[in-house]
Amino acid sequence: MTTTDAQRNRLVRIFARGVRISAVLHLTAGALLWNLAEGWLAHLVAVVALLAGLGLYMVPLGSTWQNRDQEDFE
Repeated sequence: MTTTDAQRNRLVRIFARGVRISAVLHLTAGALLWNLAEGWLAHLVAVVALLAGLGLYMVPLGSTWQNRDQEDFE
């Protein structure tokens, strides 16, 4: 079974939307943890959640750039 470009692009958009939602949830959780944190360990967990959210937010950008690069070579 082969996928067409339209199907592949739709799957990439769905994936990107899911990852962005996950990124927003991580950033929200990190911000809430930071505000409610008492002690260095709680702050460390908040920083990890914030960094994970930022990292997840960058994933869809990379996947769309990769698709553009592939289209240039085809």
